[in-house]
Amino acid sequence: MKRTIGRMILVAVLLAGAAPAAAQDSRYESWAEPGGDAQDLVAALRALIAEAERVRAADPRFLADLKALADRFDLAAPAAPGIVLSDDFRDGDFQRGTAWTVRRGQYWVEDAVGLRTMVEAQAAPAQAQPQQPQRGGGDDLAAALLENLLGDVLAPKDRRSDPAPSAGTTTQTAVAEPAEITAVAAIPGAFKARLEITSRVLPGGAPAGGELRFGPFQGRSDGPGYQLAYAPGAGLRLLRLSRGQAALIGSYDRAVNLEDGRLHVVELARAGDGTITASVDGTALISAADRSFRDPFDGFAIINRGGDYAVRSIEVSGAY
Repeated sequence: MKRTIGRMILVAVLLAGAAPAAAQDSRYESWAEPGGDAQDLVAALRALIAEAERVRAADPRFLADLKALADRFDLAAPAAPGIVLSDDFRDGDFQRGTAWTVRRGQYWVEDAVGLRTMVEAQAAPAQAQPQQPQRGGGDDLAAALLENLLGDVLAPKDRRSDPAPSAGTTTQTAVAEPAEITAVAAIPGAFKARLEITSRVLPGGAPAGGELRFGPFQGRSDGPGYQLAYAPGAGLRLLRLSRGQAALIGSYDRAVNLEDGRLHVVELARAGDGTITASVDGTALISAADRSFRDPFDGFAIINRGGDYAVRSIEVSGAY
């Protein structure tokens, strides 16, 4: 496979140098069909890219760059659908270029991973189990009750309002407030959203019920729209949001492992006939039909409901 990657790099170099060479003045006219040689190189490059994706032999970002190079020199390639939202966060600031708005929680940009967000489980208030009084004579019970009453009255105020956990105290964990970030974009009813995502394992594991959601919305970020939800170790869910309610319209119940330290491509697409597909690394995992929304969408939301995630890049395009 190293030889295959080497051939890909060689083809890329040849493509990059093809245009300048053709632009030089020459006393001879080209006998070949316009773009004929380049087309052969483009076809070979695309075949190598497909093989590398199949066996996961290269970094997805490197393959994406090679695809962009192939598109640049592919004279037969159709024009790309209109891109309505695009950001790779390489400028280190999600406020520059594409204007993102943090609705709640925290988001920041890290050079190595992109737009990052982390929501950990928090300890819920401790609940003390009532202790049963020891069985004994009536005098012992009365003394115990009197001691408790006097203790509550005489105890310092701060200790009465925030008692320390004692024997029999149980603690529970709960997911902290979700983190949400949105961007305004005119997204058609038929769209394709492509995100490069990494997911990390939190100390102690992912919070119960934790997941990453993303998708387009109408009006406000909590308005009607679609969301694809990824839960570490629990698969994918495709949701339709309407009137403050989330309806399940498709799911993939097998575990999807995005916590392997690699970059993964997650896509959510909706065709003109209402068919919605969700895929991971080029493999379609969910397919459903929904024609609930005819009007275009007004923005795109990314919501962290528990976990440690990073978005290396995002691209949302129109009809496909």
